[in-house]
Amino acid sequence: MAKLNRKDIQDAARIVLERETGGIRWTQLLRAVEADTPDTPHNTVHGAIHALLNSDPAIVKVARCRATPGNQPQATSGTHPLGIAFHPDWVNTTKV
Repeated sequence: MAKLNRKDIQDAARIVLERETGGIRWTQLLRAVEADTPDTPHNTVHGAIHALLNSDPAIVKVARCRATPGNQPQATSGTHPLGIAFHPDWVNTTKV
């Protein structure tokens, strides 16, 4: 398979995202796209997916959930003005 350009990589990433309806971690998305395009350099895939996540408002990258006892993820709460979910403990409360 030939090296893919940014648009082709982003299309492949969208296919993976549509397949993973419950969401997917960044590294898993990167590995899934790289598995489909072994001739494309890692940094090219990384940059194309990063650009996709920053440019497509339909794709939301949320903050990592905190692990709680019993290995159950704690739900995130609150919202950032850009629509990014976050945990209240992660907010810098110091005033400048």
